[in-house]
Amino acid sequence: MSMCYRVIYQTFKSNNPEDIPQEEMIIESEITAPTNCLDFTMEMELQL
Repeated sequence: MSMCYRVIYQTFKSNNPEDIPQEEMIIESEITAPTNCLDFTMEMELQL
């Protein structure tokens, strides 16, 4: 079993934050171990 992550964008009215009328998944991916000391961010293709 592998670990994954998900970035979700939610919109709601300021007077009722429990009521979430819209939710959109921005990205979902598997967590991978870095291969070098510069590899601690998302890949360039995912950032664009």
